[in-house]
Amino acid sequence: MPQKFRQRGKKKSKKAKEEQQTAAVEEPAWTIDRGHGEEQAVEEEREGFDGGDEDGAAAPGEHIPIQESDLAGGRNNVDDVAPFGFVSPELKGYLKDALASLHQMQTKRSEDWEAEEDDDGQEQSEQASLLRLAMLREMNGQELACATDGEASIALEAIIDGLDGRRLRILADRMSGSCYPLAGHRFGSHVLQAILRHLQRDLSGKGKERHIDDDAAETSAGVLRSSQQLIFDLVDELTPHTQELLQSTFGTHVVRSMLQLLAGQDLHAMQRSKKSKAFRVKVQQQDGAVEGAASLTPFPDKLKEVRHACLPKDITGRNEARALLVSPSASPTFALLLSLEAQAGEATQPDSLADVVLEGLIAADVEGNDAHESQYGVETLLRHPSGSHALEGLLSQLPQRIASRFWSTYVRGKVTRLACHPVANFVCAAAAKRLDAGSVREALEEIKEKQGGKMIKESKTAVLLALMARAAWWETQGEGGLEALALAATMSAFGFDAPEDANSESDGLMVRAILALKTKDGWHKMMRRRKEKEAAQAKEAEEKAKQAVDTVEELDAGGMITRGSQKRKRGNEEGATNGDDAASLRPEEATVQGSVMLQALVRLSEPHNHTLYESLLSLRTPVPYLTNPITSHAYLGALSSPTRPYTYIRRWLLSQLSPLLLSTLADDKYGSRVADAAWLRMDLFTREKFMKTHFASPGGSEERRLQGAFYGRHFLTKRLRVAEWHRDHFKWKDGQAEMRAREEEAEKERTRTLASEAADDVTQSEDGETKDGENGERGDTGATTKKRRKERKEKTKNETELDAIFAGV
Repeated sequence: MPQKFRQRGKKKSKKAKEEQQTAAVEEPAWTIDRGHGEEQAVEEEREGFDGGDEDGAAAPGEHIPIQESDLAGGRNNVDDVAPFGFVSPELKGYLKDALASLHQMQTKRSEDWEAEEDDDGQEQSEQASLLRLAMLREMNGQELACATDGEASIALEAIIDGLDGRRLRILADRMSGSCYPLAGHRFGSHVLQAILRHLQRDLSGKGKERHIDDDAAETSAGVLRSSQQLIFDLVDELTPHTQELLQSTFGTHVVRSMLQLLAGQDLHAMQRSKKSKAFRVKVQQQDGAVEGAASLTPFPDKLKEVRHACLPKDITGRNEARALLVSPSASPTFALLLSLEAQAGEATQPDSLADVVLEGLIAADVEGNDAHESQYGVETLLRHPSGSHALEGLLSQLPQRIASRFWSTYVRGKVTRLACHPVANFVCAAAAKRLDAGSVREALEEIKEKQGGKMIKESKTAVLLALMARAAWWETQGEGGLEALALAATMSAFGFDAPEDANSESDGLMVRAILALKTKDGWHKMMRRRKEKEAAQAKEAEEKAKQAVDTVEELDAGGMITRGSQKRKRGNEEGATNGDDAASLRPEEATVQGSVMLQALVRLSEPHNHTLYESLLSLRTPVPYLTNPITSHAYLGALSSPTRPYTYIRRWLLSQLSPLLLSTLADDKYGSRVADAAWLRMDLFTREKFMKTHFASPGGSEERRLQGAFYGRHFLTKRLRVAEWHRDHFKWKDGQAEMRAREEEAEKERTRTLASEAADDVTQSEDGETKDGENGERGDTGATTKKRRKERKEKTKNETELDAIFAGV
């Protein structure tokens, strides 16, 4: 695991470490008998785990032992920091140097992979494997001590990352029996998590076929246990201590990994970025650790046993649950328990864990009790920085009737106030996505009547966006009037009296106010302050220029300055003042929240989205918005919306976008994306007319300019296909027709995907069960990328050879 992720717990000071190492003298006399037989000892020696000296003496590099008398008085600082003894400086120095070499090899392989020069990747992989094996032999017999050492544990995790199935199972077998102290240790918890991740990989990959014989000989003494049996034994060892581990700063992470493993969720995918996933897949393929896709097997029986052991259903368990909810370290694990309970279909039962969190709301719904009042604990949890995450995840998986009842109990009448809360707005947004039509209507009317401009002023738009999306879905289900109400509530929040009032003033006032996330009055106030500031700056600059001119005239009259230097100075001043950024937007005019809000508004069905498109058409200077990295996404959303009106899109393309395609958009980093989207929305007749207007003859000025531009070259070759146009008009028309057909099919597929996601979301909201969509779908993305890169390299090599042959001829 990379060192940047090792940030759990407070780092010990150097003085405290020296005192602890001084207090440690010899190893305790107690040992743990794991029942290793002679066959396993022979197997371990063959796999790189030597048995040490026959006379029992410590091997070179052995860890510093602790005397049993030092532990007679109970647990002390030495036992907490190094329960299995300290590692000697010689071994730590060797592991540090070996780890640096290993990281250097991995960095070299990463650079070669990005540069597509991975011809010696297999050789470097073999060298790394040999180095890991040497490191493993050096720490033989000291695995537990190394796992609880700050520096040696990092090396041990690097070793685990490259072990094959058999060596990994041997190491996991040596850790068994000591999992509880490791799980509660600052560094040992990381090592235990790494073992769980790679045992899951070994079990789900090619390890299944290899473990058949081991499972058959499971009762034989001395036989190495399979990955599945090791996982079960580790779970059985930690299950009695789950309540203590949940309250531990480090143990809660181990419990979370154990629950995810038993639920069939990929532990590797949950701790890596997309780039890291792609690189690790490539490294594992070169090492032979992963062969194609693999399915992760859940263990529902074990999972249920661990879930029930974490929090009992008695009074003490309820109190512990409420305490864990507000714990920064235990709250994510508690949220996972709630999610797994919802997946098992137990969340809607009385006295369930979800009912404990909501303090009897689910039981009251099952019993038909309409007199259930709000509870102080839930009110506090709604605004708690740590506990709100668990509540948010729970509401996103509960049935629609429970979410609507939660809304009516804790949110109704306080929508605007809670939507502006820095924590509660996320919980309210999660609940809004599960509301029924009546609750959505009441919430939108409340926002409309109470003028939700405070949400806009404080940039808290999550609840409004969720209600708008929910209203759009209910509109498709036959609940009329909800989208019109959502548009009216949004216009009211931005300070417009009605949707028609948005276009009462020219120059796209509504679009500009939404993108800046300002109310109507706030926008005018901002513009007024800007004009006053610019006038003051202009006046100050005029006074400074006048003073400068007077000074120059005085110096010129006294003969202290020449005409050449005077002209040169004035010319420099003029050149310095000529540069202005009129073509770019100021930061306050382009906000991410405003862009997302505008994209949500243009996705409303007709005729509710006509107001937005009219405002876009009335914008007199669209170039700054089209080339901005934030606001350009709003234009892309308007062009690709499934509910876009054809009349407005055609007027927009012909009046605004078409004249700007070649002159401004095609050669801009962000405008080129808008140009691509605009070209794909044009019909064949408009495309042909555009080409006849701008590319009547080959080699024009615009064509030459764009051919030499970075982004413009792509637009000419991939979209316009200028060379094909000059060569054969009929073939160009056929190619454009195929391009349009592919785009229409891709758009239909996107629409079907969005519809299916919405249907799945509604199905989940009705029955309260979530689909297990995180069962570790380990596709062959890395293999496909590798194959594509290899083919491109071979193609380039062949072309180079052909060029050399023709050059020789």
